[in-house]
Amino acid sequence: MLEKLNELDQDFLNTLQQISTASDQNSTDQTIHSLETSISKFIQLSKDLETQLTALKDKEFSDEAATLEEEIKILKEDIRTKDQVIDKYVDQIKEWEKELGSLEKRDAEIMLKGSEGSSDMSLTQTKSELRPVVEFEEF
Repeated sequence: MLEKLNELDQDFLNTLQQISTASDQNSTDQTIHSLETSISKFIQLSKDLETQLTALKDKEFSDEAATLEEEIKILKEDIRTKDQVIDKYVDQIKEWEKELGSLEKRDAEIMLKGSEGSSDMSLTQTKSELRPVVEFEEF
């Protein structure tokens, strides 16, 4: 494309030079024909450049679309991975809730047995009611 731009620039300068030369001389058929040829070449180069720029634009848009699609794919995979981690923790919390429920139930049963008098001390005894298990002799 840079080649086409340089060629277009050179052709444009040549056309301008021919126009300025033609205005200084008498206009002949050969000069007119030469100008028409230069202008036609200039127009053709401009069209070629336009085609190349359009192709470049289309390529960039398609590359941008492909890049966006790839980013969307990566983001979806990231979301899927995070959802799996969340599901794992939700399952673990459910297991902990079950375990805590069974521990609470067992604790309630132990408390109930202790308060029914199956031991020497009930849970309702105060500190002053507690007797030491070992007695010390005084010297």
